[in-house]
Amino acid sequence: MADLAFAFHWGLGELDGLSIDELLAWHARARARLEAWGGGA
Repeated sequence: MADLAFAFHWGLGELDGLSIDELLAWHARARARLEAWGGGA
């Protein structure tokens, strides 16, 4: 969840309501965004 908070500037309130499937989908988007910024892992 930390990668989502960092990549999209979301707080726990936004993340708390997401299902596991939604978190995984957003994690993939966050990873792509962070890799595009040159900080991916």
